[in-house]
Amino acid sequence: MLVSTRDLESRLADVRLILMDIDGTLVTSDRVTFDNVSNQLRRLKRHGVPFSVATGRSIAGALPVLERLRSVGTRMSPMINYNGGVLLSAQNLTLIDRHVLPRASFEKALSLCSDIGLWPIVY
Repeated sequence: MLVSTRDLESRLADVRLILMDIDGTLVTSDRVTFDNVSNQLRRLKRHGVPFSVATGRSIAGALPVLERLRSVGTRMSPMINYNGGVLLSAQNLTLIDRHVLPRASFEKALSLCSDIGLWPIVY
């Protein structure tokens, strides 16, 4: 379905931010998906709709995708990494905010996992 520019502008008027996951959304087994998303992000940019990434990936794990987005001229709002644990400037990679568990809560969670034979991966 082809949407007119006026209709698209009307639909986008109330959109404040578009967040997209990396794995399975921006990064799939084919290059076509990323190219299509990049084209759509360029269209959103022309309409003033901000975009960013919300991912479970670490900062280092998200950087290759961020670089690809930068290569197509995407200027992003702050990124969400570590499943919401870190808010990072996508422009200069400075830390904006982070949320960590109190040490006592972390140690209790590890102890409970150990008690039932689980070995969590923690970062």
